[in-house]
Amino acid sequence: MREDFYVDEREMILAANKVFGMSNYYVATLEKYITIMTAVKDESINDEKICGEINDIITAARNYEIELQKLGDKFRNTIANELKAVAETSTFSFPTEPDLASIFAL
Repeated sequence: MREDFYVDEREMILAANKVFGMSNYYVATLEKYITIMTAVKDESINDEKICGEINDIITAARNYEIELQKLGDKFRNTIANELKAVAETSTFSFPTEPDLASIFAL
């Protein structure tokens, strides 16, 4: 890693939370869609072919839902791991006690 590499941890965490929140929102939206499609299939449609097609749509939506959950988790974990790696390799430290003599010597 480069010595002059700077990471704004707060911004990275905000970005990770935003992406994770968006993936959760889309997962919840897909879950509502699946619930509606299941109700339509079970309560409104008597045609076997149409019910089969709706089942295919529901299956595809569930697969998208699973992938979105995985992507959100992966993104959040990747950011957390990267921030941890930066913290472990960082040599920067805040001064604990200012040396007044050296400050005034400037």
